Amino acid sequence: MRFLLSFFLIVYAFGALTGCNNPPTAPKDLESLLGFLFERMDDDDPEALTTGLENLYDWFQDDAQLGDAREGFLVKNLPASALAVLDDKERSASGLEGITVATKSPYCSRAIAGLLTWEDFGSILDNFTLYERTFRTDPTCFGERACTQVEADSHTRSAWAGLVEMESKYTIQFRWVETKYGWMMLQRFWLKDPVPGDSFDVRMNANYYIGIVMDDGGRAAKPISPAFRRAANGAVGQTGRDIDAQQEALSRAGSLRIHANWFNVDTGVIPIPDETIRSTLISNQINDSTRHDNWLGDNPEQFPCPQLMMSTDDDSVDQSDDRADP
Repeated sequence: MRFLLSFFLIVYAFGALTGCNNPPTAPKDLESLLGFLFERMDDDDPEALTTGLENLYDWFQDDAQLGDAREGFLVKNLPASALAVLDDKERSASGLEGITVATKSPYCSRAIAGLLTWEDFGSILDNFTLYERTFRTDPTCFGERACTQVEADSHTRSAWAGLVEMESKYTIQFRWVETKYGWMMLQRFWLKDPVPGDSFDVRMNANYYIGIVMDDGGRAAKPISPAFRRAANGAVGQTGRDIDAQQEALSRAGSLRIHANWFNVDTGVIPIPDETIRSTLISNQINDSTRHDNWLGDNPEQFPCPQLMMSTDDDSVDQSDDRADP
């Protein structure tokens, strides 16, 4: 009886969403860029990765394209070469499908990076019944860019698509990359092994994610080139970090976050339309980003954004709010 009740609750919950239209397919250039960035995330030489990020930045300067991406797109298989670089396990791109969505945050990339690599990050995730994450090195250097790469392993339990409980283990990587448009942060993770759900023969066979965070405010401030930043270290007596802070604050930089999530899931005996699964995953990604923003808003002192320092006649300092205009 309990099985039948749970079954009908799940069917009802998804049935309420069956009016959702299938998200449109992502433009080929965006889809290719996301696969490329996933594959190149851990390159020893960041040149190709940097070029890919700069191309992604350019793509999102078109406001119409940004607007469409905020509604969510479908993406197709990752190339097999992207999976071959992850670890020593054999992985197949067969059966993968994915979604991508862009979200806007009023907080700078440093604040988001600090939160995502915070050792107590699991405490803000009310949608997980278990969240254990072990970093291989000290992650506290990452938010401030005192280090540019950290890696972790996670053991989690949560309800896939909000309904079927799964216990999973992931490898997670974070990386900062300096581009001609400023610093950008990447996050990549993948499911280590297939996992069954706790009911209805649901099974997660594979899951891969890439996230990119770039500062994005009024888009009016001209980016400072890496060469100028390095030269200014000695020329004007400021560190590169100080100049970065000035640039970010002048732009009143919020952040643009681009998420791409590929998956291969057997939905078992639950009659869930494909378009419902995709739309639900897009909504979940947006909700997760909103949860991060809400926490940063409630705890502004935890991961502060760079503040604009302005000298006046009496040498006082005016610190501006780094949140982007609504």
